[in-house]
Amino acid sequence: MTRDLLDDVGDELNVKVIQPLDAASEVVDVRVKANFRELGRRFGKRTQRVADVITAEDPGAVVASLRDTGSFTVPLDGEALALGAEDVLVTEVPRTGWVVESQRGVTIALDTASTPELEAEGIARDVVRVVQQARRDADLEVSDRIALVVGAPREVREAVRAHREFVAHDTLAGSLTLVDDLDGGFPGTVGNAVGITVAVARG
Repeated sequence: MTRDLLDDVGDELNVKVIQPLDAASEVVDVRVKANFRELGRRFGKRTQRVADVITAEDPGAVVASLRDTGSFTVPLDGEALALGAEDVLVTEVPRTGWVVESQRGVTIALDTASTPELEAEGIARDVVRVVQQARRDADLEVSDRIALVVGAPREVREAVRAHREFVAHDTLAGSLTLVDDLDGGFPGTVGNAVGITVAVARG
């Protein structure tokens, strides 16, 4: 993907930064074990020895070969045994702080670690979402500039202050007022289901 496309995906998913992985091994620990049922059918009495050789192989190299060619080889008694995906059991365990999903040879990893700065940015994005819904409910035109009032608890007001330009820009707010409480207006939730109220008017 191009950088512009990655940035668009990040915006849609509310992801701060998207970076390409050099390899899935950066975020997962791979474990490979012998599938004794399948190996037993092929190798009989040699099954345990084949299993030992598989265990001694580099799990990352085995998985990479399976993904690239559908098979891998191991040495035994002077010969190279060709094995396939059905001969092993592969487990990918995400490293602490990561959520990982792999499909069709593509691995996506999400860093779930949070910081106060990221939480504040997430709240600001949620406020924008609530305001955009309020604009629609108020039958405002997409290009209408507005006067915006946000009634919210202190932590939400602080998050909006920290990202005031972003909120004003994305909602076309010519003015932005933050208050502790607001009667009327349009209700919404941000962050961990924190209730807020917003008022929008052409201006």
